[in-house]
Amino acid sequence: MGWRLKEKNSKYRIWSTISDTYITDWLTRNEILIQLAEYKIIKAKEEAIDEYYRFPNMWSVNGKRNRDPIREQAYFDWQTKLRALSDNKYNTFVNKEYRRIMKELKS
Repeated sequence: MGWRLKEKNSKYRIWSTISDTYITDWLTRNEILIQLAEYKIIKAKEEAIDEYYRFPNMWSVNGKRNRDPIREQAYFDWQTKLRALSDNKYNTFVNKEYRRIMKELKS
């Protein structure tokens, strides 16, 4: 993640060095912190979903590297769907998939 801050009159904008654009409007410190927290929450959910699709693939199990082609394909399919989404659908998709998985795991 390559982000830079621009500050003016106690407001901030975040510049992405990846897309070479501002990814926020001018926001207060609190508004920026909310945006950053929401970003990190989505990333944490994404990591949990990654584990769901991969586990126990590529873990060392009883001293041997575990390879599970079904898990590998499930992870690949998840990543393919995720990367094909537009920005405005990304968070909704991750949240929906996270809720579905948590419901499944708890049942």
